[in-house]
Amino acid sequence: DGKGAVRAALGMLRDGAVEPDDITGDLPPDADTWLIDAARDEALSAVERVAAVTLLGRYPTAQTSTFLEAWIARADLDTTLLAAVPPALARGFGKQRAHTRRVTGLVKPLLAHASSNVRLGAVAGLALVGTAEARRLLEARLRHEGELEPVKEAIRGALGIKVKPKAKPQ
Repeated sequence: DGKGAVRAALGMLRDGAVEPDDITGDLPPDADTWLIDAARDEALSAVERVAAVTLLGRYPTAQTSTFLEAWIARADLDTTLLAAVPPALARGFGKQRAHTRRVTGLVKPLLAHASSNVRLGAVAGLALVGTAEARRLLEARLRHEGELEPVKEAIRGALGIKVKPKAKPQ
């Protein structure tokens, strides 16, 4: 049963027993249907729902694209879930020539989101896309990012910028 296999995998992810890359081969071909169902299921833990969104990036179907594109545009979506959407969308569609520009355009507004977690997700998504346009957006965001070091560090990492550690006062 596809639903049972997906729910079992999400439980293992929730418990820290496996990483997403360890289980995708074990899921049924129609896993995207069951992962979307799990992502929507408010009875599941936030960890399981985020794992479902994360795994959707490994199933680049039309159904997955429609779902992720709708979720990235939802203003009412929990920021933990929203932060998982850009990397999933980029992993599934960001390297496909026909979708690269669309994925970049969908992720771009999240670089200015009020939640630093969502901005981190946007950075991860654009890093996965890896185009010159994605890089340009990250460079521009680095200039405008406030004092939050985790976001700046993520952008620098995505751009391959090495920063010397600050000398500690003696």
